[in-house]
Amino acid sequence: MNDKIECLECHKLFGVITSQHLQSCCGLTIKKYKEKYPHAETISEKVKLVRQKNCKNMSGQTKTVKCSKCGDDMETAIVNHWDFICEKCREKETYPGKIYLPDKDLVVCQICFQGLEQITWMHTKLHNLTLQEYGKMFPKAWLTNKKIREDRRERGLNHNPAKRKEVRKKMSRVQTFTAEQWTERYPWIFPDIEKIRDNGFGNIEVKCKKCEKWFQPDGSQFGERVRSLKHGNDGSYLYCSDKCKGACSLYRLQPLEYIKEVSEKPFTDSEYQVFRNEVLKRQEYQYGYNFCEICESTKKLHIHHEKPQKTHPIMSLDPDNGIVLCEECHFKKAHIDSCSLANLANKICSQKNLTKK
Repeated sequence: MNDKIECLECHKLFGVITSQHLQSCCGLTIKKYKEKYPHAETISEKVKLVRQKNCKNMSGQTKTVKCSKCGDDMETAIVNHWDFICEKCREKETYPGKIYLPDKDLVVCQICFQGLEQITWMHTKLHNLTLQEYGKMFPKAWLTNKKIREDRRERGLNHNPAKRKEVRKKMSRVQTFTAEQWTERYPWIFPDIEKIRDNGFGNIEVKCKKCEKWFQPDGSQFGERVRSLKHGNDGSYLYCSDKCKGACSLYRLQPLEYIKEVSEKPFTDSEYQVFRNEVLKRQEYQYGYNFCEICESTKKLHIHHEKPQKTHPIMSLDPDNGIVLCEECHFKKAHIDSCSLANLANKICSQKNLTKK
């Protein structure tokens, strides 16, 4: 039985991954978290069993309370925490044809026409409906009064600093360090893999993978890029907009897990073709045609990894790491000295030991 589950965003262990944790620590809602990690669990098996046991113990139990209108005794479910009103008092206060009562700040149930502060699933259950079915039957009906709406909005602002404009900048993980400090912290990422700079106003900027425009990334985007590079997955490229992300052929293109046998490639043939075409397309866009960058030949063109894929597998599908060479220059002039095929055959990924730690 799993007593704890891991939050895939911050990698901490919890019995239940709540919306307060996701909003305050990760800047996500439950809905966005499930969209990002569709197979992730939000509640451990132990907590599920405890909740099921509690529901069975309380099922069918009632308690005696006093009606808040007339003071008579009445029976209600033990899990009911709202104001208690007996059936006689309910029959007296009905408002047919109304949706909301502004003078009393009450919403009106469109089936029994009672004025309530909130229409809950327990109330709709009295009419043999779920809350979703009630909403479909009466799409214009209100479910909560204005007071509850304002309380929820204020509570959300207080518990979620990401919604308060004055602290958004303080929460950004990107702006915690300067560009120079990020480079010192991850020298193998900056500036070889990702270009980074200070914009002169106390913020840092990076280059968009598609249009190569300098832009200021948000904390989650930048943090996900660093995390993916640390763990050997370079698919989380940085994009300045959704337009660039949708137009880039590299989006969602990820090399296979690189901590494997030496003989295995960190990508498939189809993924390599996307990488190759992107390098050729970039050179053609810049110069108008494709050619060898050493001898300027246009025949038998290959794509050469400036940082070898054997020692830097996380850059194996990064077009910024690829240059166009002819077949002769590729093997006779590029693969020499420490980058010769004989030397690379005995190399192990420089990030393998780092990742294991």
